[in-house]
Amino acid sequence: MLRTGMAIPSTTLESHLIGSARQYAAELIEAFTAACFDGEPSAEISARASATFDTYCGGILNGLLSALSPAGGVEIDWLRGHYLPIVIQFATAMRDSIADPINRHAAAQAIQCKILEHERHLRTVLDAHTVPHARSAGL
Repeated sequence: MLRTGMAIPSTTLESHLIGSARQYAAELIEAFTAACFDGEPSAEISARASATFDTYCGGILNGLLSALSPAGGVEIDWLRGHYLPIVIQFATAMRDSIADPINRHAAAQAIQCKILEHERHLRTVLDAHTVPHARSAGL
């Protein structure tokens, strides 16, 4: 479940952002599972899972950043606190959509690496996003 202790100016906006992320996740997982077939090699499933995960993370990060106020420290804190739980929800659902236990395990390992990559990318993006605003505020 997503933490709700962090503030974003509008609960309507928060609901919309999280709902949009979940809808996007459902669409990608549906497409991912539709492309799976019996006997598909683990390496191919893992590669597709990684690519799908990259697509999801890039899409929601861009969407969330564009929805937030450019000078809003509160919004950046909100994004910092909600992005990873949203991503982990997606990763778990995608992993669970793979029926074969061997393929599921292989994909889970690939996804775990991707989670770390995207967590690091989030820090880089947010650091770059907050530095110009601190300079413009005279900090």
